[in-house]
Amino acid sequence: MMNKEEIFEGFIKTTEEKRAGDPITAGSAVIFPLLKIFIAFPGKELNCVYFSVTPYAIIAVDSKKEKIFSLSGEEIDLDYTIKEIPGLREKIRKFKASL
Repeated sequence: MMNKEEIFEGFIKTTEEKRAGDPITAGSAVIFPLLKIFIAFPGKELNCVYFSVTPYAIIAVDSKKEKIFSLSGEEIDLDYTIKEIPGLREKIRKFKASL
């Protein structure tokens, strides 16, 4: 099976970002889905764009703590993830302030 680098070799630009999806309320907690967004631009020869949005983890937040769960079973560092994803820390603070 080809890896992503082999598939998109020759593309002018590729970018991958991680984002938090819209929060989902579950009782007195909230769940933030975490997404990987991948975009590839093939160049002037082809008039198209390839993109994918893939969920890779969720963060569950209640009044006491946050906990991260990987959808693939791999270990994910919660503090690093909160720093890495734009706006996630503020979303968590906003939810906790509303309790």
